[in-house]
Amino acid sequence: MPAPDYAGRSLIIHEQLRGKIGINNKMPVKTRDDLSVAYTPGVARPCEVIAKDPSRAKRNSSFLPIAPIAREVFMMS
Repeated sequence: MPAPDYAGRSLIIHEQLRGKIGINNKMPVKTRDDLSVAYTPGVARPCEVIAKDPSRAKRNSSFLPIAPIAREVFMMS
């Protein structure tokens, strides 16, 4: 049985969807004030809280191990 053509399938889907991975806002960002709350300086405050108390990471962020997952996916290619 031939190996699956992941690269070929990936390219087809990438072309159809103009990419495969996207990021969606969890809050509406309609104004400059909204953007300031969502991003800098809005990003800094949760980082400062987590730096002071690492146990708050799960409460103040999504706390997903994205880098190790991505590494494993690329290592399998």
